[in-house]
Amino acid sequence: MIKCPKCKELIGDTVETCPMCFHKMTAHERILMEKESRAELEQETEEMIKETEEALRRRTIWIIINVVCVVLLMILLIIAVSVRSNVMISVAIAGYVAVVVYDLILIFGLGVNNCPHCGRYLYRNYGECCQWCGNRVR
Repeated sequence: MIKCPKCKELIGDTVETCPMCFHKMTAHERILMEKESRAELEQETEEMIKETEEALRRRTIWIIINVVCVVLLMILLIIAVSVRSNVMISVAIAGYVAVVVYDLILIFGLGVNNCPHCGRYLYRNYGECCQWCGNRVR
């Protein structure tokens, strides 16, 4: 598909005359429009790749922070149980609650686990593509 140089409507690649404005396409105009269409497609593809990489980076940082927090809280809980300190146990439990709240805010509030293309939540998405739009997310 290319755009008519006169009315900018999408028309078929092999159409001689635009069905909207009846502009006769010359060979030179057709070549220019095909180059322009290819350039726009390449630019959209590059933007999608950048969005996907950014989403993957955010998701990776999120997972690393979660793992570190859970490990530190587990160590705190083990120490608290070994010294039988009710205050430390309460702090560890409060920490776990804070991690859960943090995760919920990131997942649903900031869209960490959303598709970078369609923006919908990736529910149990273990593949490389969004289950909603089919674009690559990993």
